Amino acid sequence: MKKISQFIAILLPSIFGFGQTWETVNQELGSTINYITEQEYTNLKASNSLSGNEVVLSEGMVNPEDYKGQVYVSHFSPTKATGCSGYFPPPGPSLPSTSVDDGWAAASPFNLPFNFCFYGQSFNQVWMNNNGNISFNNGLSSFTSSAFPSVGNTMIAAFWADFYLTSGGTMHATITPTAAIFNWVNMGYYANQNDKINTCQIVITNGLDPLVLEGNAAIHFADMQWTTGSASFGVAGFSGEPATVGANSGNGVDFLQIGRFDHPGVDYDGPTGVPDGVSWLDNKSFYFDFCAVGNIAPLALQTSYCDTLQVCSQGGILQVVFPFTSPENSQETHVWVTSPTLLNFTTQDSIVASTGSITVNINGGLETLGIHELIVTAVDNYITPDTTQITYYIEVVDGSGFFTPEPQIQFTPGCSPVVFSVSGTYDSYTWQETGSGTNASNTGSTYVIDNQHFGLLTLSVTSNGCTYTFDSLITVNPVPTFNFVGSFDFCSNQFFTNMALSDSAFLSSINWFNNSAPGISVGSNFSINLVGGQYIVEIADGTGACTNDTVITISMIPSPQIFIDTFACDLNFQVMNTFSSGGGAWANVAGLSFSNLNAENPLITAAAPGIYTVTYTDNTCGETLQSDINFIPYPIGFPDTLLCANTLIPVGHFAYNNEVTWTATGPATVNFSPDNATFVPTLTFPQTGTYNIVMTDKKCLNPVTSQVTIAQMPSTISDTLACNGTVQITGTTAFTSGRWTANSSDVSFNNANTLNPIVTSTNDGVYEVYFTDNTCLDTDTIEINFAPNPTVFVADSTVCVGTAITLFAIGDNTVDSYSWNTGATGASLLADDAGVYIVEAQNECGTATDSSIVTWITCDVLIPNIIVLSSTQGNNVLTIDFSGVTDFEFTIVNRWGTVVFQTNEPIAVWDGTQNGTVLEEGVYLYVLSAELANGEEILKNGSITLYH
Repeated sequence: MKKISQFIAILLPSIFGFGQTWETVNQELGSTINYITEQEYTNLKASNSLSGNEVVLSEGMVNPEDYKGQVYVSHFSPTKATGCSGYFPPPGPSLPSTSVDDGWAAASPFNLPFNFCFYGQSFNQVWMNNNGNISFNNGLSSFTSSAFPSVGNTMIAAFWADFYLTSGGTMHATITPTAAIFNWVNMGYYANQNDKINTCQIVITNGLDPLVLEGNAAIHFADMQWTTGSASFGVAGFSGEPATVGANSGNGVDFLQIGRFDHPGVDYDGPTGVPDGVSWLDNKSFYFDFCAVGNIAPLALQTSYCDTLQVCSQGGILQVVFPFTSPENSQETHVWVTSPTLLNFTTQDSIVASTGSITVNINGGLETLGIHELIVTAVDNYITPDTTQITYYIEVVDGSGFFTPEPQIQFTPGCSPVVFSVSGTYDSYTWQETGSGTNASNTGSTYVIDNQHFGLLTLSVTSNGCTYTFDSLITVNPVPTFNFVGSFDFCSNQFFTNMALSDSAFLSSINWFNNSAPGISVGSNFSINLVGGQYIVEIADGTGACTNDTVITISMIPSPQIFIDTFACDLNFQVMNTFSSGGGAWANVAGLSFSNLNAENPLITAAAPGIYTVTYTDNTCGETLQSDINFIPYPIGFPDTLLCANTLIPVGHFAYNNEVTWTATGPATVNFSPDNATFVPTLTFPQTGTYNIVMTDKKCLNPVTSQVTIAQMPSTISDTLACNGTVQITGTTAFTSGRWTANSSDVSFNNANTLNPIVTSTNDGVYEVYFTDNTCLDTDTIEINFAPNPTVFVADSTVCVGTAITLFAIGDNTVDSYSWNTGATGASLLADDAGVYIVEAQNECGTATDSSIVTWITCDVLIPNIIVLSSTQGNNVLTIDFSGVTDFEFTIVNRWGTVVFQTNEPIAVWDGTQNGTVLEEGVYLYVLSAELANGEEILKNGSITLYH
């Protein structure tokens, strides 16, 4: 898709000097211009990927330098189109373009032999761009137009839209010493569409060339049929972004916009209103003086260069509308007329608006013969108003000689239809049948009466505003018509049909001929019996002057047909191939319903199986036909079955005439014995699973399915070990579910109805548990050995430094082995060093560990020699410092040998008293006897001084 309002400006004027080549340009531009092929450009444009610096070099393109300064022709006088259009055919041949899409004429820029003034600037070069515009500073390949004013686009747009240069479209540029003419002829729209075409033209001059009077530029239109290409969001040539008509200086200020167009039709609401209908531009011309800068005078929306307008002196009335538009925003235009010689004209509908207009009525009968000037003036309401004044020429002509010789009605007498014409050529024609209605097509140079007529035929013709009316007495006899009475068909048991003409009283004769032998008359009576075949019938009206003939076909109606005796499945029968020339009806039958009794091929539904007789009577000949329908009952399969065995003989099934075919699908191949066509076979299933057994009746091939499930026998795990009194059963399988039981009340299940419960025993030992499935009541047995996890204990020890100790691991009776972290095994270990000793006990349920901390201490006993009872420093009592003592005896005596304190506990404290009485200050003696943990004996004695 194209980008909306994409603008591509390639600054070629400063590059393409005379004598330069495309290679030179490429060297100067470097990466500024991207030269690509036509296909590459098409792909980029369709994918919305144009960057803005592409230039298309079409295959076989002519070097533009070969054209510069060579496209001159001598001045010419163009022949204008009919009416007021200023468009004229291109004087010169078509020129090649850089691209069939968004390029410009390959000869661009064209060198102008004159200076073209445009909004205060003077240009002597111009580009003719594919997309309906010319530009002065560079070539423009932008395919989506924008409204004016805009910055950068120095251009005149005849019709700025996405033109496509294929399928007959051509571009023409013709340069004369004083003018340049640019034609876009029969141009289609993007992408490569030519179901609608546009033709338009731009003319620029030196300001003096008579191609543009009172200005230096013109835009002319021929037939305009589309507005927008698909890359600008157009659909079938319309909608999307509107096309723009006008001129733009490029400075964002000075511009002229005639309008924007995006749909078919002739509606127009001014240059700045909503987008308008493109056909409004058809055959219009617009003239401009671009040498002026600032306010732009009103533009005439009807060309000022039409041929002289004529009005007849004998009752002629001429009405002309003169519209003008203000090209700038927020301006209004006022239009008025004056004439130095016309004395009896009137004006009406004077409209002052952005598009102003006035209507002028001229009565030729009140004016003098000859040519008169009618001056039309339009002025805008700008601060400094600008005025446009156009002189029209009105000729009042004498109508008395316009109808010499007098016109005559011409025709060839005969039967209707009769064609009437008139001698001579005139501006308009009005026919009127006296005594009858007016034919809608009564304004052409010929007139047709296609019915009976006797009376006047009046004709009014006009020429140059004058009217001549005359009439003739006309007789037109109608062609006799055929009003047949009777039937063109007859039943097979009637052999013929009677045909007659109801209006025989108005006919003079009739003849019947067999079409196979048209020269041999069958009869000449107005009523006749005819057998099957084609006949030519000729009749003459009552005068015998007008005849008519026709061909009729007489047909024998074939007998009706319905189906023969048949059968139907599923209680429904769709009737087919019933034939009856005029339709018919089915009779109601008890037990049957018809979708439509009057349909040839209804759907018949039976309430129950059985044989029914149906009757059909055709409407045309009343013939009745009968047939029987045997509605076959639907088969019934045997009930769905669950088996704990692998064979089955089905029962309870039904099929028409006991004729069936058995098939099966499932996990394995099912065997039918003696074969699969036996109504009651024996079915053998090779493995467990679910099988679909299909019984199909051989009459209607209706299948019915029964399901057989071969149950899976239960399966449990093998005998197992349970540690710590608990085990989780796993891997149990059963068709549905089952129930667990045990041989001892010591054993319990967290859910005895689940396949894999948790089993718990309150006592160790071997127990049997049983699983019984719910479907086939089959039981499976397993033994569970409930064993505890091992336990172990080893005590911590404190020993004297250098002493070894034996550690004993105490475990329960399930322990199978012991191992120590020293690598030793067994229940005991000799620890000859301090540290942590870890023992691990193992049995079949697992392991248990414990640790012993062996601590070495220094073994000794120390006795203080002074106590001060009043001390606050902690020596107010006697405390023994000891470690590693296993046996102890300590005695204190006074100087007379009396025991004052004795203890066998090394932690005992002496507070200097005896039996609660504080002893005297003095020296006391002690005796110590102790045994250490390493077996060493200590015997000490000494003195203790007591202070108060």
